[in-house]
Amino acid sequence: MPKFRFTVVDATGQERSGTIEAASEADVATTMAQRGLRVLRIAPAYDSSPGMAIPRGRDEPAWAPAAAPARSPGRFAIPPVLPLAFSCAAVLFSFAALLINLSSGDPLGKGIAAYDFSTPETAARSILQIDANGDVRAKIELGHLSDGGDPHGAAKTMEVVRVVDYQGTKVVFARYARGGKTRRRVFTFEKDLATKLWRPNYLSSYRVRDTDEQLAKEMSDWTDPD
Repeated sequence: MPKFRFTVVDATGQERSGTIEAASEADVATTMAQRGLRVLRIAPAYDSSPGMAIPRGRDEPAWAPAAAPARSPGRFAIPPVLPLAFSCAAVLFSFAALLINLSSGDPLGKGIAAYDFSTPETAARSILQIDANGDVRAKIELGHLSDGGDPHGAAKTMEVVRVVDYQGTKVVFARYARGGKTRRRVFTFEKDLATKLWRPNYLSSYRVRDTDEQLAKEMSDWTDPD
């Protein structure tokens, strides 16, 4: 049963205060009247011990809007729409850069025709320009020049001389023509279990030497120095 605080005046005119359990304030007033006391104040008695919420007054509303958080001095609140706008702008700029790159020609680059290799001095400058421009096509074409100008010559003239099985790896001894010279090279492949295709595994003669010194020597002797 709830408790109520009361202040009353007795028959001698003295004020008295206390607490009483009752169903309502009206019951408190009735009890005081039956005792010959004049009621001055009646209010609910709340426990103010730690952990008990102090209730609102009788005239306060049942709820109140939460107070706005204090803003630090000089702090600027960023509207939530700005991050989205920045992201959209970044996408548009990237798309525009892609269109410019595609419209400018081959995305791989212009090739060596766009550079001057007429003298050693201009050739050196052109090499630096190719690196600065990231001209992939020009680098590929320069590699073809080093091969004698025929990028398909090595593949057309390649001859497999010998194939050796080493611990599941196929060691292929091959020779071909490049730049007017006969070159020799060792290829190594292993079979991919998922695709059943042979893929390079880059097995070196140094790794083979630990278990097959003879094969390692043959691989080393067959490979032409760069």
